[in-house]
Amino acid sequence: MKRLFRLLAAGLVSASWIYGASGQAENPAWVEAMSAQAAQSLQCEVAYLINMREFDLGSRHIEEARLQCVDGRRYDASRATPDPAFTFAECKEQVC
Repeated sequence: MKRLFRLLAAGLVSASWIYGASGQAENPAWVEAMSAQAAQSLQCEVAYLINMREFDLGSRHIEEARLQCVDGRRYDASRATPDPAFTFAECKEQVC
């Protein structure tokens, strides 16, 4: 039984490593543009992205993600075509 759990755990680690590697290589071009704009306008080196998504709303194409900087700051970023610039909103502490 222990051996089965070890094999399953090893498989999950391998699968997540492969997914991470392929996920990094397949970022859409807008993610690179967003990271470059964050570096320039916010002095933010992007550590990782959360909830990346793109969708159509009427005739506009929307791209948005939450990003976290290396120093811990977080921003919601979005843009709607044809606007080439992203809008960044700093994420504040939330209390429910």
